[in-house]
Amino acid sequence: MTVTDVATGLRTIFDPARASAQTYVEKNMLGMLGLIVLIAALPEIPLHHVLLPRNDWWIAILLDALVLYTAAWIFGLYGIMACSPHVLDGERLIFHRGPLGRAEVERASIAQATPIENPDSRAIRRAKPDAYFGLPGSDLVHLRLNAPARIVRTFPVLRETRTEELYIASDRPRELCALLHDFG
Repeated sequence: MTVTDVATGLRTIFDPARASAQTYVEKNMLGMLGLIVLIAALPEIPLHHVLLPRNDWWIAILLDALVLYTAAWIFGLYGIMACSPHVLDGERLIFHRGPLGRAEVERASIAQATPIENPDSRAIRRAKPDAYFGLPGSDLVHLRLNAPARIVRTFPVLRETRTEELYIASDRPRELCALLHDFG
């Protein structure tokens, strides 16, 4: 079994029934990070008990729980992102970023949708932090809007902003642009 087989298996477990332009987790490495944490826990957990003095056994148990809890959170975050695709309905579009936030766009306000494959996401995030709604490593769709979109971010703090430009994560940016042109 190779790393690619494991990654494919994770995508099969967490991906929606059919991958589409509305999903945004294909290039996301959170599932792989969770797997790495779990694999690293195999030698790490016994080391906690060997390296810590016997009188401090409770610290080893605490560290064991922390490692497993971290892996569970990483897998949970990835799973939520995989099960929360973008929603394109008749009136509005809702672009998700898992539990980290969402962007609500009125269907008629889309002026232009452009695919960006292999973007420099750090530069975009620094230049336009309110407009960036992508994920590290993912392809993007650049949206220009006629009316401001409502952005609700839940991490690191709950806040709401509005912007007339968005960079949305997508597994298939060209297909999403085609869908958005059909909607607009």
